[in-house]
Amino acid sequence: MTPEQAFAEMVAQGDIATDKLAECARRWPNKVFVHYGEDGVQLTFAQFADMTDRFAGGLLAAGVKPGDAVSVLTRNSLVSALAMFGIWRAGCLFAPINFNFKGPQLSYQLADTKPAALVTDPAFLEILTEVADACPPRLVIHTPKSGDHDHTGATFPPAFNKAILLDFAALCAHRDKAPPVSPGPFDLANIVYTSGTTGPSKGVLQNFRWINQYTFFLRAFASE
Repeated sequence: MTPEQAFAEMVAQGDIATDKLAECARRWPNKVFVHYGEDGVQLTFAQFADMTDRFAGGLLAAGVKPGDAVSVLTRNSLVSALAMFGIWRAGCLFAPINFNFKGPQLSYQLADTKPAALVTDPAFLEILTEVADACPPRLVIHTPKSGDHDHTGATFPPAFNKAILLDFAALCAHRDKAPPVSPGPFDLANIVYTSGTTGPSKGVLQNFRWINQYTFFLRAFASE
């Protein structure tokens, strides 16, 4: 396959991850999309799309605006995936944070990104308290239930440095879905920070075309 043929095929397949999720939810609504083995949770394409549409609607209702960055700091990969697609559906930038960061590294990334909200969980309360002044005005809290693999019994206090506290599960069930958005292939999707080996971490801006290209060869050799 020549580079020109590969490019034409990528264009034909579509550039935007959220559009492809919506398409899969229409074509295979009851097909399992995500299996989260840590807790034995399965979500179909339709369920996942519905939850992320509602999460996006909840973010917008809480005052987050399209074009804002929303950071995610959690070890729970299902929460991360739901948040990522929900952030994109809201027209926002997904800004994941290395869960090993704390102190100056964490404070630096939060101050540099200036997210409108941070998705996190009680396991990070202590390190977030240390950098409270760098935290955004909205915290979206995932609280693991008893029996979940990440349940520790810890909870967030009812107030945290004047931030608006939002419940992750409640946002995933928000009454209003986000209105349709139409990002283009060169619109920004992610802000991913470098490891900072030779200096302060730098935010790398990735567009939706990058996601398409990153997964193209996986799709090329995978059966439907």
